Amino acid sequence: MKPSGIEFDLPGEARVTLALFDPEGRELATLIDGQLFGPGTHAVDFIARGYTNGVYLYRLSIENGGERFVDTRRIVLGTQSEETKQSR
Repeated sequence: MKPSGIEFDLPGEARVTLALFDPEGRELATLIDGQLFGPGTHAVDFIARGYTNGVYLYRLSIENGGERFVDTRRIVLGTQSEETKQSR
């Protein structure tokens, strides 16, 4: 199974938490739990074994200098090639 990837950019050092949710909003996994990252672009790859194909949500929480940023986005898990996903 091909890894699924999530990318994020940080302007400076920050603590990051990344969690995966099902479409109903139930937390399925914590992929990163308060880990300290330096500035730059970061990619998190994970193998989606045990998850059915479909749309999931992930929540990225970034804490830096007393400020907190939270972003929730969709991710599609499946067996299609990247080229097939992009053409839809």
